[in-house]
Amino acid sequence: LTFADQQIAVTHGDAFDLRVAPWSLSAVTMLATAEEKYDQLMREGAEPLTAVLEATRVAAIMEWLSHGKDMGKDSRLSDMKYLLKHPQLYMRIIRYWKQVPALASRFAKQHFPEARFLIFGHSHRPMVKQVDQLTLINTGCFNFPGKPWGVLLEGDQLGLHRIERTGKDFVVKTQANKKWQVKMANKK
Repeated sequence: LTFADQQIAVTHGDAFDLRVAPWSLSAVTMLATAEEKYDQLMREGAEPLTAVLEATRVAAIMEWLSHGKDMGKDSRLSDMKYLLKHPQLYMRIIRYWKQVPALASRFAKQHFPEARFLIFGHSHRPMVKQVDQLTLINTGCFNFPGKPWGVLLEGDQLGLHRIERTGKDFVVKTQANKKWQVKMANKK
């Protein structure tokens, strides 16, 4: 998904790595599933972006099906219980967090070469990082570890806004924590 003459690209972030969730106990199986699907789609003549998005979608579904009843509950509790049950995953998560900027930058250069901004999530960790001419924005998540961001495109301004929980509702703060100018084509 792109906006503003392809300057802004938006993706979930799970397609940066064919393992989908490299910290997961299912990472090896997800990688095999994604590679098989990716190879099949490329043989059928799919565009590389379409192939990688579909391959990682199929791999993610495989993980959900393999975990069955454990996934889909209150994700804050299931994430924490999962980590307590498998403490070795903490280091995998931290390692992945360190790899995200390089993975995201490579993904953008390959699939969205005109992008100045790549907005994504998936790793649950909010982040804003400049890599060469590309601004990476990870919006974080609503569950563990929390503190999500929203990104709003208003006119020629891209704004990063904190999202806060108020009771059962989430509220996007009106004041942007950070803003960027977006060069709009055909601006009168």
